[in-house]
Amino acid sequence: MIKAGLLLNGACDVAFHELDDKMSKFIFTNDFHDGKPYLWEDVEVGYETGETGTSKSPRAGKRVLPKKAMWAINYSLQMSNDSINNNFSDRRYGHGRVIQRQLQGWLSGLGYVAHGPLDYTNNFSENVAFAVLGGVSEVARWYSSISPTFGSSLGVSATIVTDLPLAPTYPIDAGIHRMCFDCMKCAEVCPGGAISRMGEPNGPIVKDPTWDALGPWNRWSGRSAFDAKHPELGKIDNKNGYKGVDEPGFMKHWWFSPCDCNLTPAINTCGSFGCGSRCVFANGTESIVHSLVKTTVAVTPIFNSFFKQMDG
Repeated sequence: MIKAGLLLNGACDVAFHELDDKMSKFIFTNDFHDGKPYLWEDVEVGYETGETGTSKSPRAGKRVLPKKAMWAINYSLQMSNDSINNNFSDRRYGHGRVIQRQLQGWLSGLGYVAHGPLDYTNNFSENVAFAVLGGVSEVARWYSSISPTFGSSLGVSATIVTDLPLAPTYPIDAGIHRMCFDCMKCAEVCPGGAISRMGEPNGPIVKDPTWDALGPWNRWSGRSAFDAKHPELGKIDNKNGYKGVDEPGFMKHWWFSPCDCNLTPAINTCGSFGCGSRCVFANGTESIVHSLVKTTVAVTPIFNSFFKQMDG
């Protein structure tokens, strides 16, 4: 029922999770924009204290989630292949907000709690992790995820928590993550050198992922030391209340540097989303050969290098 409603209103795929001790860690400890902590309490309905607002500025107070909200709903949006490489693709964020409000309204009308981000869909949770662990997509080299159905045009993912019991969905293996080991095309074409170069735009591309994914916007063990060395990046790295927080790596993935990716907070060095639009999985299903490639990649990595060369 929930998935059908989300697809009807514009989502392209949906994942469901039970929030056990491990999965609940993908709900942020602090809001991405204003640094307010998210806390779990034994209450019937969530609440907020202190000043509220949607601007990127630190605020005192807290946002409380009810402990009974033990399930998460994660939905994704597909970007148009025609606008994927320009800023029209940013419309997905506005659409994601609309879908979130609709979903919360449905659940509230049915008598269930439904809590999520205040404004921006990325404020609340590790949405890519929820999508990957829920079987919507697989982790990509360019710090997002790729769907076997929608390819790299899979756009924003968003998550809310609820006390409506849900049947969990599970991870998939479509060979996409393995392809990223061999391909490296996104790292090669990135004009900012932001992908897999360990923070050195002109450095060598590192093939394998790491648990110690250094850099802002990643969880990592040396974050506070990095912040102290690079105070000019403080405005970018605001996820943890505008201060460095040392955290263990939560998944093995490739290094990505948003500082080298973005000319400004809204404009990428390449224009917009050049990594995703040039990905070998950006071709969709226009030709029967694309379906053949996806089927082969899911079974064996032997032809990965060949498929990359054929993509140009």
